Amino acid sequence: NKLPSTIWKDIWPAIAKLQHLRSLDVYIDHDSEASWTLVDEATILSPLIPLCQHSRFSTTIHVPVLPPPQDTEENSGSSTEDSLSMLDIRRFIRQRFFPEQRQDGTHGIVYEDDANHMFRDPGPSADELTRTAELTMHLWLHGVELDYLAMSRGLGW
Repeated sequence: NKLPSTIWKDIWPAIAKLQHLRSLDVYIDHDSEASWTLVDEATILSPLIPLCQHSRFSTTIHVPVLPPPQDTEENSGSSTEDSLSMLDIRRFIRQRFFPEQRQDGTHGIVYEDDANHMFRDPGPSADELTRTAELTMHLWLHGVELDYLAMSRGLGW
């Protein structure tokens, strides 16, 4: 049995050898309550570098948005980070609202504040969060497809 980290490193050269592959989109995120800022992107993404060296197919890597870099000596770019610039990396805002079953059996919406911490933004007020959660719960319980609603109304979720 291989470790997940070994499988992660070994799978990308194998994918690069696929003769009929024309495009590949890779979405990377985690389901922890921890912020994405704790993730070592260079370590995770460096095994994908062989994919960008093949002109017969395009590879796009989708990862969460990072906060603006801090001007510190330890944040100066490394050669690994420079080599990641070869990858087509697209960033997305992480989902913040999640369904949760309460102890009494009812369902609610939980807000996990990741993006606002990243950008040092105080975030929405408690009233705004309550209204948003109530609206989201109402729509969700009535079977409204929230992703479709957000895209069709340009809400930017």
